Amino acid sequence: MLIVVISAGMVFCEVPKLMHRQMWRELWAFSVFLAIGLAGALALALDLPLPNPIRLIEFIFGPLSKLIYSG
Repeated sequence: MLIVVISAGMVFCEVPKLMHRQMWRELWAFSVFLAIGLAGALALALDLPLPNPIRLIEFIFGPLSKLIYSG
């Protein structure tokens, strides 16, 4: 519950300033990163299994490294 309260406090502090200054791209980026961070924090708090980000990096760059180092 504390995680949600802190996130809501961040939203109430930052979003009005960004909207007043019409910083729409920054507002979008703030919202996306806050949602990702909130989801990860809630998953950790609820002991849910989280995917390992290294597997995504290996999936993306594995074929590229094989292409570079194979010949």
